[in-house]
Amino acid sequence: MIASMHLFHLQINLAVAFEMILHNSDALEYFNAASCLLEVTLSRIAKTNESVVWLDRIASNPCTSWDYPSLIETNYSWKYLPAIEDGSCPLLHIRTFLLSRQARLLFALDKGWNVSQTCISTLHAMSRERKELKVLQAMPVGAVESWAYMTCFEAIQAIMMQSNPDSLMSAASSFLHVRAELWDYAHEKLRTLGVLCGLMPKDNCKTELIKTIQSGITKRAELAGFKEQSSEDHGQNLISLLQNQQAFKTSYLTLGEMVIGAYKHAGRKRMAFKAGSMMAEFHKDLGLWVEAEQLLSDVCSYYSEDQWSHLFIKAYSLLAECQNKLQMEDKYVSTMVLLASVPALNIIGHDPVIWMDKIMQISKKSVYQKLLSWEPLMVLNKIVLQGNKTVYSIKDEIIAEVDLKYNGPKEMKVAIASMTYSAVSSVLIKQTSPSGPTTAAKSELEELNLDNGADTLSHSRPIGMSSKRYRSLDGGGSGRSSDSKQKVFEFYLTNRQVVLQPGHNKIILSGKANALGQYTRSKISLKSGSLDFILPLLDDDNSTMISIEPCKPGVAVSFDSDIGVFLAGYPLMCTLSFQAGSGTAIPSKSKAIVTFIGACEVKLLAPVKHTATNDENQTEILLELPEVLPSATLSIPLTVFVPAACVITNGIDPLNEVPIVLALCVFNTCVHRFM
Repeated sequence: MIASMHLFHLQINLAVAFEMILHNSDALEYFNAASCLLEVTLSRIAKTNESVVWLDRIASNPCTSWDYPSLIETNYSWKYLPAIEDGSCPLLHIRTFLLSRQARLLFALDKGWNVSQTCISTLHAMSRERKELKVLQAMPVGAVESWAYMTCFEAIQAIMMQSNPDSLMSAASSFLHVRAELWDYAHEKLRTLGVLCGLMPKDNCKTELIKTIQSGITKRAELAGFKEQSSEDHGQNLISLLQNQQAFKTSYLTLGEMVIGAYKHAGRKRMAFKAGSMMAEFHKDLGLWVEAEQLLSDVCSYYSEDQWSHLFIKAYSLLAECQNKLQMEDKYVSTMVLLASVPALNIIGHDPVIWMDKIMQISKKSVYQKLLSWEPLMVLNKIVLQGNKTVYSIKDEIIAEVDLKYNGPKEMKVAIASMTYSAVSSVLIKQTSPSGPTTAAKSELEELNLDNGADTLSHSRPIGMSSKRYRSLDGGGSGRSSDSKQKVFEFYLTNRQVVLQPGHNKIILSGKANALGQYTRSKISLKSGSLDFILPLLDDDNSTMISIEPCKPGVAVSFDSDIGVFLAGYPLMCTLSFQAGSGTAIPSKSKAIVTFIGACEVKLLAPVKHTATNDENQTEILLELPEVLPSATLSIPLTVFVPAACVITNGIDPLNEVPIVLALCVFNTCVHRFM
């Protein structure tokens, strides 16, 4: 330790010698080396708790003044050199001397913007030594804080006055960051002084301590050998603040706004967030709830999820308190949702269950619906349609599975969960009269090759078409017609009484579309009491689009053989199928006629009522069909046999395919509907 101090004094002497002969670069190098050596030595002493003679000698000479280093009139610092050489100089004065000399040399070398970084390093080193060394702990309370506060402002002012404008402009980005840090450090020390001296809101002023702090600050005008100049006297300013509580509050608020603005300008969002939280707490203590809420709302927009948990909890808890005090219920609930979504972890004083309970209490009591953001309480993973279908018929049931993560601390009961599909294109559908099909319905039947008689199969229209009016979605109508009015159409997939558990959840939603067109999902909603959690679903590329197409009335009839052809002399297994449309039912006892043109024998293998008529030219079978529900299929197995003798008589090779012509018709009562 003794060798270290010998080396320290040697470095100081060399630095002074180089400065005297104007070797500024070498002088700065030795002053920097001396500062680093002092910091390392003191850190080692603090860790080992050794008793060092030279440090004890410093402690025997109490520090009675804590004037800040003059970084503009640097010659004033030479007064500390004799005491440094004989080992009796207080540690605070050693730091003052070194910082003054380093600043003077940096300005001389046109590196003025580096003064801010040197100052920041010195301030942090002094703060650390203040906590670890008994030498500094013996100083009056608030002395080191006062010195640090004044030094920050002196550094900023010196840089602005002494630096070459061109050099400062080239390093503007770095200087903006460090200036914000200096203001923030000064703001922090001013707060500490306010707490120590009883100048904070609701505190009692401690006059004796204020007088003690003032006694160690010398006004620049009273310093011997100090030249008069235009620089500001930061010591005089601090004395004025300590003497007047209102002036202290005004200065604290002004400096806080400067800190937030500087950090925003420098892009330091985390620090702006932290400074804003401290300022809002000060506003709250002053009873300025509106100002506190506005300030927090502003800085909370800079919140980032990256390792900000403690800052987040502190700021948003205070914001919730302000909003509750101001009876801003909607904002209060939104803030509590954010707090409830943050796990407890090891954050002291944070219990997400308490916030969730408060949210549920409001959801039960409030009479007004509150629209809330889905995130971060819920996070959507994926939405899957059952069967991955993209085309549905009108009134088809659409089923979707919603996979989400619920970040709440306890279960949440959801009265209604819904997903909205909004139209992106549509067709014009007009009212269908109960008494018969309209012109539009007739034309639709004609397109499906069905005539428009009065005796169509029962239920051969889409379900609900006769009882509800549908409107144009494409703006094709005049807007005054009773049969065609414009409307933006939506339909919903829903589920009721859903319970979300913390972690991953799957919700099944189902519903039916009742208008034609193309739709894409637009939002998901979870309603719990008066709370409605909304998640907009953007679909710029129409990747989630589904199409709702008309039901196709009537019956599709097919006739297939096992081998695909008919061969003479060989009985073939065949299947006659009747498939009802998605909006069509075949009533019980409906009649169907199957006619085989040509000589053949037909045998039904299913218990379906029928009568058969045979002659040499054709075979006709009249079927009485059972009821077939919409979208269902009735399959009737049968065998068809063409005698070989009949084929040979007609001059046809029995081993070749036999031309059998099949004619089908389905009808109700006495009116035929040929298909």
